Amino acid sequence: YPANKIAEYVCDGIGGGGGHAKKAGGLIVKKKMREKYGTDDIFNVVNRLLCKYMEKMIHVYVMSAFSKDTQGGNKAGVVLNRENLTVCQKMGIARELGYSETAFVTKSDRADYKIEYYTPTDEVPLCGHATIATFSLLYHLNMLKKETYTIETKAGLLRMKIGEDGLIFMEQNKPEYL
Repeated sequence: YPANKIAEYVCDGIGGGGGHAKKAGGLIVKKKMREKYGTDDIFNVVNRLLCKYMEKMIHVYVMSAFSKDTQGGNKAGVVLNRENLTVCQKMGIARELGYSETAFVTKSDRADYKIEYYTPTDEVPLCGHATIATFSLLYHLNMLKKETYTIETKAGLLRMKIGEDGLIFMEQNKPEYL
């Protein structure tokens, strides 16, 4: 939205109807803005509201694992550092993307990263291509500074190795026979 439209929206929302506030020379709006936000500077209020809105935005990356020269591969969504998302929100994001899995990466007390994997309908313990996609993203964002990392998943702790050329290797746990 252009700033003037946002300012008009704020005025309408605070003034109980833009027409009344505008007819009163903005005094009603200024008074209500001071009461609600501690200031009557419309641009300060708009900036605060925009910052609040931006905090709620969720950045979703789409990466292709197992691709060569940007061709083919297996796509996965990756969401970084959004600890506050609910299970329903994670499944909703996965459903919106439409890929088989979406990885949600957060901090871990047990490993370098915690990764949760969601399909549009459920959480799964591990997803190889979404893990490779996640580390490819971290590599391209210059967030990887060492050669070996550990990840916490529902399938256990796993080790990841990053080659100098950015090639990513994922160790698997030994299979458990049931």
